[in-house]
Amino acid sequence: MAGRKKYALEDLPEAGSVFVVPLADGRVGVCRVLQRNRLDVPRVLIAASDWIATEPPPLGHPAVRRILVLNHHNWTDKQDLTWVSEPPPKEYRKLGCIPVLMKDMKAQCNSYGGWACGIQILMQWRWDNEREKVLAEDEVKKAGDLAKRTEAKQKREEYLSALTFSKLLAKDLFPTWEDYPPEAAKEGCRRIIRAFIQKLAESKAPLERALVAGELKKSVEELNQLDTEHKHFIETIEREDLCEVLDEVLHAAKFPELTDDIENWRDW
Repeated sequence: MAGRKKYALEDLPEAGSVFVVPLADGRVGVCRVLQRNRLDVPRVLIAASDWIATEPPPLGHPAVRRILVLNHHNWTDKQDLTWVSEPPPKEYRKLGCIPVLMKDMKAQCNSYGGWACGIQILMQWRWDNEREKVLAEDEVKKAGDLAKRTEAKQKREEYLSALTFSKLLAKDLFPTWEDYPPEAAKEGCRRIIRAFIQKLAESKAPLERALVAGELKKSVEELNQLDTEHKHFIETIEREDLCEVLDEVLHAAKFPELTDDIENWRDW
């Protein structure tokens, strides 16, 4: 996964901004910004409209203010509201601005993500107008996804079974961490993980479970401290990447079951 840039509040669109959303079938929808505030990080609350056509509506059209209600697949009449922390994609053309109403400012949302309005707008339209075709496509996709997961699992197991400490020490750790996290935090993670690998590599073989568990706990606790020192930079992507690398080290050590203990020690 690629690194993520952190944006300032000024980088995000003003409340009331309306955007034209390109859809996969060549038509367009619209979305608008209801709120813009800092919260824990700068974010805007966006709402998708139920409008779908070959051309966007006039700004004064009632559909601009209507909020898409999702009931396709497993959705149960949920308004399509999302907090996003990045500017809209370049393909989202700004249509203009409309006044922000009190109900917009009071809207509540616990969903966080990206500017993916187009997916939901088109999917809801297709659910309402082409449901049988959608369900048939879902079955084909489900079979294909299962085959891909099975193949990926097999490849991962083969990769893990061949891992050695020397291979891990030569590996470029976290190559996708580019714009984020901060450089000092990235280097700290690499240093801690490499020290863990080096310690196990230098220990007498076969390794004892207690030794591996002790070094694992020490490394996780050092990552806890690093995360605190750098203002809790370990978010979802960083957490997944760290756990994946630690899992690889434990496979090389022949104690993969210790991966479950990471959850007991980590603060991130």
